[in-house]
Order: sequence, then structure tokens, then C-alpha cells
Amino acid sequence: MRGAHGALKAGYFGYFAAVGVFQPYWSLQLAGQGFAPAAIGTLLAAVSVARVVAPLVQARIAGQVGDDGRALAVAATLAALLLPFIAATRDFRLALVLMALYALAFNGFMPVYDALALKLLGADQHRYGRLRLWGSIGYVAASAVVGELIGRGGRAVIPWALGSCLVGTAIVCRGLSGVAANARPEPGPAAPRRAEAVWFVLVCFLQLASFGAYYGFYGLYLETYGYSAAAIGRLFALGVLAEMVFFYAAAPLLARVSAYRLLALAIGATTLRWLLIAGFPRSVLVLALAQVMHIFGFALFHSVTVLLGPRLLRMGPERSQALVSSAGWGAGVGAGTLLAGRVWQAGGPRLMYGAAAGVAALALAVALTMLRNDQLSRSPAAAATEAQA
Repeated sequence: MRGAHGALKAGYFGYFAAVGVFQPYWSLQLAGQGFAPAAIGTLLAAVSVARVVAPLVQARIAGQVGDDGRALAVAATLAALLLPFIAATRDFRLALVLMALYALAFNGFMPVYDALALKLLGADQHRYGRLRLWGSIGYVAASAVVGELIGRGGRAVIPWALGSCLVGTAIVCRGLSGVAANARPEPGPAAPRRAEAVWFVLVCFLQLASFGAYYGFYGLYLETYGYSAAAIGRLFALGVLAEMVFFYAAAPLLARVSAYRLLALAIGATTLRWLLIAGFPRSVLVLALAQVMHIFGFALFHSVTVLLGPRLLRMGPERSQALVSSAGWGAGVGAGTLLAGRVWQAGGPRLMYGAAAGVAALALAVALTMLRNDQLSRSPAAAATEAQA
């Protein structure tokens, strides 16, 4: 079992190392292929939208194969094989099809891998965070190292680095083969039964839609203002390091402060973060501060919604997280990325982050006016405990 835990750590490291290459640098790769910002936004939006259906597709494949480890190895291998074709094309329609296929393989991976990890942990599921931490380490390492490599070898490094991470992940998953694919997602989440549940989902959609400018265009934005690939990698890594610190130290905050105040802090800080990026693109100090604020916009917001979701949505944690992920990470980030590309092309990169701040401000307004109820007066941890009672 200890060997399986080591393999699981390696799998998390490899997959999120791939994310650490794709997220900061793939927009640079697409720009180097000649695609305009609006086209890049559409291509990256296809990746985000695939998060709505990819987990169900991957779960179906795992069921047909009968082995989670083997099915995940196939998914990672397929994603790696698609990369040379994506990197070689300058045709938008072909790139869109290939990116959609890549997204189905790539974005469907982690829910099944998480289920496999929880099964192998058994009674030690409280140690999940220690396994998942290796994903954050992989992200930081890859974004920093690949940034240095791009500075030396140019953008041609990007698809090779991404493919190498995926091949390594496939090898690890093949080593986990033999574990039955019996930990599958529950059926699709039922519709929320209370008005505040609908507003809660809308807040998740808007908050993560504001991240479209960040996840899709932050690397290209920084390059536009003269930052090197190495500097871009370091700034992305700083954001991930900040979230790692939060995940280690957040328990007292989540246990003592009301969900209402924490949501306001998370979304309000996000609004300020995008305004800082828009207002001071040439200040390394301000940009570094904005990256540290990833603690609030991602780590705090994610923690609150995971703990609060089952209570507000009146469903189990798996189903509530599926709904939040579909609305936020799927539809929200997809729509936000699409909007960001078009705003950039119409009014420039700084206006894009101004628009992102406007979307986050709208999320804050909805949260402050529509979610004030007895559930939000409790801390997220208390709400989660009551939901399980």
C-alpha cells in the first residue's frame, strides 16, 4: 500500500506539472502559431467547456475498460499524442476540433484519479491532502522550469514539455493498473430546491468566469508588457505557493469565521486583484502582491464552496461539487475565457482585466444581496458538519 501511495503522489505530480505547462504557456504557443487573441480565447474556452462533460466521458470509459489505472493511462497517452498535431496546425477549425478532443481526455482525468486515490487510501482518506499536495509541487516545478527552458530554447519547448509530463503520468497510471474501476461519479446532480441554491451556483459561475482572463491570458498579458518566460513562470508559481500555504493553515479560519464574511473577502479580493493587474502591469511588486491574493480568489473561495455546497444545495458533497465544478470551472471559466479574448481584441489587454474585475464585482453584489441567510451566518466548517449530521 505504501508503494501505491508513492505512485499516487507521482501521478498527481505529473498531471499537475502538465497543468503547470499548459496554463501559463499554451496561449503563448497558440500565439506563436499565428492565432489572434479572439481565436485563442475560443480555443481555450473549448478546454474549459469540456469540463462540463469530460468527467462523465472518462467515467464511462473507465467502466468499459474495467480498470481505472489502465483507463487513465489511455487518457493521458491520447492527450499526449494529440499535442504534435495541435502544435503544427494553423487552421482554426482543425485546431478547435483537436483542442476539444485533447480537453475531453485531459479534463476528464482528475475526477477518476481522485476516486482511485480515495479507494487506495481506504481508512486513511484523511491523508488525501498530503497526496494532493504533490500536484501543487508539480505545478510549481513545471511552471518555473519550463519558463527557464522557453527563455533558452523558445516556444518550441512548450509542446514537448507538456507531452513529457503526460507520458510520465500515463506510465504511473499504467503501474496502478489492476485496481477495479468501481469508484465512479454519482449520477448528475439534482436541481437545487431553494432559491438561494440558484444564487449560490450563479456566484460560482461569475467568480470563476472572472478567472477566464487569468487562466487563458495571463502569460500572454505579461509577455505583452515585456516579461520573460522565466518571470512569467515565477509569477504563476508564486500564486500556487500562496494557495499551498493557505491549504495548510486555513482550518481555524474556516472553523471560526462566517461563510458570509469569507465569501465577501474571497470575491472582493478577486475584484481588487484584477484591478491591480489592469492598473499596474509594469510593476513587479504589484503583480507579485496580486499573485499572493490567489489565496483569496482561488484557495479561500474553493474551500468555502466545497464545505458550504452540500448544505445550500441539499445534496451530498460529491454531487454538489459536480454541480459547482460544472457551473464554475466548466461554463464559468469557458464563458470568461471567450469574453476575455474578445475584450482584448476590441479594447486591449488592460481593458480585459478591467472587465474581469467587473464580472467579479457582479459576483460580489449577488453574494452580498442574495445569499444572506442563516446558513451563511455559520462558519463553512460548521455548515459542513451539519450537512453530514
